[in-house]
Amino acid sequence: MSTLSALNPDLLTNEEAAALLGIKPNTLEIWRTKGKGPEFVKLGQTKSAPIRYVRTKIYEFIEAQSFRSTSAYAPNAKQAV
Repeated sequence: MSTLSALNPDLLTNEEAAALLGIKPNTLEIWRTKGKGPEFVKLGQTKSAPIRYVRTKIYEFIEAQSFRSTSAYAPNAKQAV
């Protein structure tokens, strides 16, 4: 766990957020560049500023991906990630 994550366990690194979602960190990076996936926080204005995910936003993202039937996630029913 990074120092920042250790100080605030609600802020997750890309790797920690990906693990929580059960995906590869690279997938989360790709989603971020496409404007998909969970909301994130950029800690600074520079290109190399660290990216963090707020734990509750990860849970909200997971909740938004929940469906009751296979027809519920058709393209017209909800925008896919």
